[in-house]
Amino acid sequence: MATKAKKKKAKMAQSMGFDNPRKPAYWPLVLGAGVGLFVGLSIFLVSNKRYSSEANHNVEIQHPSVPPKAKSLVNPVVNSKGYAILDIGEIAELEGKINVKIQGFLKSGKAKSISVYFRDLSNEDVIGINEKETFSPASLMKVPVMLSILKLADSDPQILKLKLPFYGRKESLFVGEGNMPFNTTTSLVAGQNYPIEDLLRIMTIESDNEATYLLLDYIDGNYPGFRIKSQEKLGLVLPANAVNTENFVTVRQYSSFFRTLYNASYLSPKMSELALSYLANSGFEGGIKSNTPSRMKVSHKFGFKQIDASNYQLHDFGIVYYPRKPFLLGIMTKGGNVQDIKTVIAELTKLIFSEIESHARDSNHHLDRDLI
Repeated sequence: MATKAKKKKAKMAQSMGFDNPRKPAYWPLVLGAGVGLFVGLSIFLVSNKRYSSEANHNVEIQHPSVPPKAKSLVNPVVNSKGYAILDIGEIAELEGKINVKIQGFLKSGKAKSISVYFRDLSNEDVIGINEKETFSPASLMKVPVMLSILKLADSDPQILKLKLPFYGRKESLFVGEGNMPFNTTTSLVAGQNYPIEDLLRIMTIESDNEATYLLLDYIDGNYPGFRIKSQEKLGLVLPANAVNTENFVTVRQYSSFFRTLYNASYLSPKMSELALSYLANSGFEGGIKSNTPSRMKVSHKFGFKQIDASNYQLHDFGIVYYPRKPFLLGIMTKGGNVQDIKTVIAELTKLIFSEIESHARDSNHHLDRDLI
């Protein structure tokens, strides 16, 4: 019989969407490099009902052959020259190729469901495929936890220096009755105190659940309701019965967390930069980061959930800082085999990146005229 405390923790865990990450041994978390690149250039707004604009998003960049003058992962300047632009026809062509690939995966049984969200951050063109499908975000929910704490730090930066004691593992309290048991590792050592900024880094880069529980206890205990309101401001409203709901977030809904970081529209530029630098060091084998060139900065987060012995979910969201065309990519999947859905994300990433790169590099293509 579960105790009241255990039920309360399980309810919080399910509403947060935590994975039961029996994290496979072949998914090592990779620690990448720190900060990003690229200095200033432009936004082109394309008006089309199918590919709508929501806001101006810009990353400072230089031509790939020119060393970067700045190291910002946040878009700091609006400047109207330098980006490679895809026209509407090319966006439609890219969407068609993604759809063909997805249908192949579904037909072959490599996935049961796939959602893709692509956003051209230079001109706001959007491709959304299967956008209304809901998923369990799993460790993707660590990003809104980070954002809510950094929002507090915008008003009081000393919060990041505050140390929290780690008394030992709490995962058993977060497992609801009838759910798959957690089986994760942690780098935290019982009896030690950890600054909140270190816990944010460990939670995000290492996807450490114990660091997440400490941060949840801190923010929910000291600022009741603040985290939920923060999520809702960014477009993620959990259903009333979230404790019993496996799937509650769409690929478009979740993209708002990355868009707001890139645009520094919720956090200050300083805190947005800090968050994106953590995400630039997050990674796992076969995700978005691993299927773009190693020289290219990618700020991303993955989520993995085992529903039962034959149902898994794997997702990856990231900002790819391609010099002539920064873009946001989110892929969410459901399937019966971990390796298969891992392959789905890898191949879709390769397809999208190669299409963007071919247009941006083709000297005979009209995009070449957009360079300074």
